[in-house]
Amino acid sequence: MPHGDPERELIDALDEMAELARRFADAARNALEEALHRAVERLLVANREWFEGLDEEQVAALHRAVDQAIAGGTSDIAGQLRDLDLWMSPATVLEQRHEELVDQWDVPLGILPTDHALVSYTDKDMPSEHLDSMVNRVWVRLTNGADRLDGVFTEFGLERAAWPDIGGGHFGLQPQTARGLDPSGTLEDLWGHSRKVYGRYLKLRAKVDLGRAAEAEGNVLRRWRGNG
Repeated sequence: MPHGDPERELIDALDEMAELARRFADAARNALEEALHRAVERLLVANREWFEGLDEEQVAALHRAVDQAIAGGTSDIAGQLRDLDLWMSPATVLEQRHEELVDQWDVPLGILPTDHALVSYTDKDMPSEHLDSMVNRVWVRLTNGADRLDGVFTEFGLERAAWPDIGGGHFGLQPQTARGLDPSGTLEDLWGHSRKVYGRYLKLRAKVDLGRAAEAEGNVLRRWRGNG
């Protein structure tokens, strides 16, 4: 295909995004592993009475279990982040609960929770410029990095929170912010680059789709008029 052809440029954009996904996944695995180890240390200090009740054999076993859970969890997350489909449908539907003032014949006047309201994000929208927004499917994956640690600490007798954290954990170990996850800012830089590539991809895809539709329309008319 000649230079400047939208279909060739579309393929190039996909290739660039695949490379960005690989680089992001590698950087995220290292950053997430370090962040989770820091979070575990904060958890131990915050629960020092429980920790001091463990004997040395139990501490060693806990250490091994934590290391294995973090290594396995971060490897799994990195694998998910390499999936190009995740980057080509980067925004998700975000649900948020809201409340309304209601006055019904069988319900006293007051504030009651209503059904979930959907924020208007779909898989075709541009993702948020902020990596740590919950509308970004990539960030949602990163918040799942601490999931395997739940079972470890529960097994060793630490009482978990009644309500799950964002990401599904119960001990507050998941990353809270992008900079807290990666103080170097590498992941945020890669995210910003990926948004630019994705924006270019959307424009190219629209152009290619328009060209294909025009070509298909022309084929129909040529066939019809050629048999008249």
